[in-house]
Amino acid sequence: MPINTDYREIDFIKLNAMVSNGLLDSRYEANPSLSKYAEFHLEDCKENPTIGLLARQNERTNDYPKMRKHNLNILNNVDSFKKEDKEFKDMYNNMYPKTGKVRKQLIKHESIVLDEVRPIKKDFTRTFIKLFGNIIK
Repeated sequence: MPINTDYREIDFIKLNAMVSNGLLDSRYEANPSLSKYAEFHLEDCKENPTIGLLARQNERTNDYPKMRKHNLNILNNVDSFKKEDKEFKDMYNNMYPKTGKVRKQLIKHESIVLDEVRPIKKDFTRTFIKLFGNIIK
């Protein structure tokens, strides 16, 4: 039985993230008439920001980074996409004013992923702060 999040299946959220990524990260130039698929993904992100961003990171490839920027610039010229993107960013910043940056970092560095929980990566900085953090204060 699939996991539901506010009456939406995770599989649909993953599918929207995959199609949105395929539109952006492709060697072909983006067609502005296909911006509705990226808008569907932004709607998923507005309903469940953390799950939407996790699905985006999970489905992200970096095959054509220059084309990704180029295609994103093309989509930013479409008014409906620009409006959805602005609404999502405003909603995200209002919902998570203090923890938004931390959430994005956790997702970016794959400390948490959509289908599983991974242990914390231990590195020198974390150990140093843990041992000598009270001295620094």
